[in-house]
Parts: sequence; C-alpha cells; structure tokens
Amino acid sequence: MASGRVIDGDEHDARLLAHELVAKAKGEAKQIHDDVKALAASILSDAREGAWGVVQAEISELDFDFDRYARTHFERLRGAAEQPVLEDWLASAGAEAPGTNTRQERHGPTA
Repeated sequence: MASGRVIDGDEHDARLLAHELVAKAKGEAKQIHDDVKALAASILSDAREGAWGVVQAEISELDFDFDRYARTHFERLRGAAEQPVLEDWLASAGAEAPGTNTRQERHGPTA
C-alpha cells in the first residue's frame, strides 16, 4: 500500500539500482545453477561410460581398446569433479536443502 509520500530523484535512482542489482544477481545465480547441472550431467555420463568400458574390456570380443575408453572417461570425470564450483554448489545445496542433516547429526560424532 502506498504511503502517500513523494519519492525524490535520488531515492528513485537508488531503488532502480537496487532492482537492477537484484535482477543481475538472480541471473548470475541461474547461470551458475545451469552450469553446475551441466557439470553434474557430464560427471554422471562419464561415470556410466567409464563403467561400461570396464565391463566391455572383460566381456567383449570386439577388437577395441575398452580399457583406454574407460580410462579416458574416468579421467574426464575426475577433472569435472575437481571443479571448485561443483564443491561450492554441493556444500551450499546440502546446507540449504530442507530436511537434510549433517553427517554428524545422522551418524553421531566421528572418532
């Protein structure tokens, strides 16, 4: 509900700037979220392909270097999993997820 007071130019400019900063922060947060989702999908894909390569190296009769295929995917997985943005996002997601508890709360203190 309007207070009936008139907003001067400086206050109006400050409100516009604040609105722009919030909009920019939301856009950047969404971009980070989208980047992390893509990174997580890449990690899962490389885990699947690496595991498939390990299995195929044992059972396949094809003349293909499945060991190298698996190694390539596991190396990509390791590189992606070591990205700082993923660790930061996972830490904040765990801290913010409703109904989640810390490891210590679930399992008690560690020795």
